[in-house]
Amino acid sequence: MCVFCGLFTTSDTRRNCSRLGGLPRQPDEPRSPDLTGRERGKGKGLSSSPKPCWSLCHSLGDWEGALVLGLAMARAQGRTEEYACSLLGCLVGTGCCWGCGGLGHSQTRPPDAPWCGHCKALAPEYSKAAALLAAESMAVTLAKVDGPAQPELAKEFGVTEYPTLKFFHHGNRTHPEEYTGPREAEGIVEWLRRRVGPSARQLEDEEGAQALIDARDLVVIGFFQDLQDEDVATFLALARDALDMTFGLTDRPQLFQHFGLTKDTVVLFKKFDEGRADFPVDEELGLDLGDLSRFLVTHSMHLVTEFNSQTSPKIFAARILNHLLLFLNQSLAAHRELLPGFGEAAPRFRGQPYVLSQEVPPDWDQQPVKTLVGKNFEQVAFDETKNVFVKFYAPWCTHCKEMAPAWEALAEKYKDHEDIIIAELDATANELDAFTVHGFPTLKYFPAGPGRKVIEYKSSRDLETLSKFLDNGGELPMEEPPEELAAPSPAPPTNSTVGSKEEL
Repeated sequence: MCVFCGLFTTSDTRRNCSRLGGLPRQPDEPRSPDLTGRERGKGKGLSSSPKPCWSLCHSLGDWEGALVLGLAMARAQGRTEEYACSLLGCLVGTGCCWGCGGLGHSQTRPPDAPWCGHCKALAPEYSKAAALLAAESMAVTLAKVDGPAQPELAKEFGVTEYPTLKFFHHGNRTHPEEYTGPREAEGIVEWLRRRVGPSARQLEDEEGAQALIDARDLVVIGFFQDLQDEDVATFLALARDALDMTFGLTDRPQLFQHFGLTKDTVVLFKKFDEGRADFPVDEELGLDLGDLSRFLVTHSMHLVTEFNSQTSPKIFAARILNHLLLFLNQSLAAHRELLPGFGEAAPRFRGQPYVLSQEVPPDWDQQPVKTLVGKNFEQVAFDETKNVFVKFYAPWCTHCKEMAPAWEALAEKYKDHEDIIIAELDATANELDAFTVHGFPTLKYFPAGPGRKVIEYKSSRDLETLSKFLDNGGELPMEEPPEELAAPSPAPPTNSTVGSKEEL
């Protein structure tokens, strides 16, 4: 059995490997008899003592080196590229020991192409990362593959562009992890470090927590009362990829008390602006990975961030669609005086969604048809004590104008029903978080009761049919078809304008 890859090998296997560029068979090693697969399955002909696969693992044993799928890169202890080239022949020629490189080790391999400029740019950083890993004695090996020269391997691992980096953990060939970190040495090492070891440091006391906070500009600590909770797994998953932040984790009651916490909370500590930002975990919904990620990205930036080549990647990565930009000349004193006021205004709007809305009219509820805008829509439409019927319209829409008299008559008919509200909203001047309106007019019914149930009305827009819909609690009563005729399928209203606001 190979002491490095854990595979059982015969002396003939090693001899075959040596013909393909590996080390020669040892002089005192007897040739194994030719065995059938069944005999090999019974263990006959196997080496009596653990030995390495001479062509590949023998080199890797004291090499702490690269697992190869083509062209190897040495993370060497005195080894040379000569050994790397010899390893290629054995691997491709026999298909054996693909996972060699240390039993239980992890491997990262980037298929590359010799002509690829990005591959050439990555090469020195990749070599530097290998050296850093060797210095830390981290159980990770690095290697590289000449993709065009190994089309079968590139196809097997779904490589369609270069360079591509994949991480093979504990010899798992079928489910490698795509590399998502930066293409520089320190980033590669940190990305691997958080996969080989813990992605967050467990904190036991105040001194350890404070030391971690003081050591870095951005430190994220998860305070969880139960470290077996699934929210902890979500927290650690985020910690694996947020390489620009340092993560800690604790369940110690004294640390909850020290930092003024009474429930599970993720806290971002930073050496600028307000110094700390808290993200309480929702007790019912738990910790949402997307929400936490957006929170950390938003609050890890300065309240007022200078836009330059260093900060722009992070600004755009935050996927914040609305920005308020202040263009000024830093050399002018009058311009610099604007900065303090700009910074004072920032906290109130930071990370808050911006939704287009008109102002709420003072008399919005004085007429039979109530006027809704973005700012009062949620409060009115989702009132649990009311049944709310809303028309979403566009002022220029002909079909909306045609149905206006029926809508006014409907509101007049039900104005004395305290549990029914007939309303309208200009969907061209107001945006909604709950949904998007794609055509005009759109009619939606929001029934009373708990939850946020919404029923879209798609029948005729005359007073009689609309009234039946309301009287029947948000659905039209079934009508018996004539016995001699089958009930026809209802056709959609012809008096509707379909399309997005942008298209219209």
